Amino acid sequence: MEVKISGFIYAKGTRYFDPKTAKYVDGPEFVFNAYDNLAGGEHFRDWVLIGPHEITAHVPDDFDPRLQLAKNLEEEKKRLSAEFNKRVTEIDRQIQTYLAIESR
Repeated sequence: MEVKISGFIYAKGTRYFDPKTAKYVDGPEFVFNAYDNLAGGEHFRDWVLIGPHEITAHVPDDFDPRLQLAKNLEEEKKRLSAEFNKRVTEIDRQIQTYLAIESR
């Protein structure tokens, strides 16, 4: 199936490193955004609107995002579990530090 996404193209002057030539290149950077007022935002004052544009993408007819969404949630669960375990270890260390202090 064909999916059409309407939006706007913006540009800003930039300097970037081109790994192909191993040199810095001065030139514009482009971005596609769904909103026509991006340049009015506080963090995007250096962007200028080029104009409206429509992107057409081919999506396989059997595309089903559910497996990838479930995978994303599993990765988030692992990340949160690791953060939780790290914090519990920090708390346990603090507890042991307090318990090791001799009371007078």
